[in-house]
Amino acid sequence: MSFGPLLKIELQKITHNAAIIREALRHNGHSLMVVVKSCCGDPNIVRAIAAAGISQFGDSRMSNLERLREANIEGEFWLLRSPAPDQRERMVELCNGSLQSDLDTIRKVEQLRPPAPHRVILMLDLGTGREGFQPNELLRACDEVERMAHVELYGLGIYFMHASDPAFVETTLGRFGEICNEVESALGRVLKAKSFATSLVYDHILKSGFVPSGLNHLRLGTMPIIGRLTSVDDTPALPGLATDTAVLEIKVIQTKVLCDRPIALLEIGNLDTDIRALRPIQSDLRVIDSSSDHTIVEQTPGATLLKVGDAVEFTVYYSSFVRLMSSPYVTRSYSV
Repeated sequence: MSFGPLLKIELQKITHNAAIIREALRHNGHSLMVVVKSCCGDPNIVRAIAAAGISQFGDSRMSNLERLREANIEGEFWLLRSPAPDQRERMVELCNGSLQSDLDTIRKVEQLRPPAPHRVILMLDLGTGREGFQPNELLRACDEVERMAHVELYGLGIYFMHASDPAFVETTLGRFGEICNEVESALGRVLKAKSFATSLVYDHILKSGFVPSGLNHLRLGTMPIIGRLTSVDDTPALPGLATDTAVLEIKVIQTKVLCDRPIALLEIGNLDTDIRALRPIQSDLRVIDSSSDHTIVEQTPGATLLKVGDAVEFTVYYSSFVRLMSSPYVTRSYSV
């Protein structure tokens, strides 16, 4: 028996989504790393993604990757940010690779002499506002890493902020492709990964038909797991994706009439999730307010009135899903 809010997750729909995305990317010559931080490295969800034939998983939290290792999930595990100095050794033990923008960290990894070379994707900053080497630093960094015995220069990567302008995305991806070509010419070999993210960037590529030349590796998190982009949008990110992979069930704990309006108080609040990124499945309900402990919904005139103990279901979007997966006050159930 569950107590409190219940997040109901349908694993077969997540497998379905991951398979559709993997096939779409394969058709364009792209490989896929699924970023699993939104589900806090939940082994059930990651197994569902792996069932679609995906074997590369990334997370920015070492504890999430540790959780997957302990669950004996097979695949490559990548840390998506540079570790703190006291976590470098653990990263080498736990992860097959990492995204890196700090040469000192990479030098420390080389000194640790891992039994298998630790793969790195060097991140590049082309005005995207995130971590990364500047273009004038990159060739020197690549040359140094290429000469290391215990670190493999796996590729180069770039990240875009969620609200990046489409014209900026196209220009920047084009420049990134040129830089990748320059690095490959200097090294005399092909990089395994010319990697970019996020789901919104991929959405722009799908809608515009713009395919970045030479780029071959995509890091996605939102689309496989909830079928949407990060915004509150009911349209599937790709045709055929399930957008009801997770449904939140919340109990009514009080009802009353306020200024001739029937309202109900629900057992969830801002402490539990991002209430703004929830939408009632019932069309006759509307969220009107929330506090740390409660959410208030209003019923439209003529609707069957809710009673204490009734369950109300909500569609969840990215920011609410992330919070629900990390909250200790939310129960999670899984169907296959």
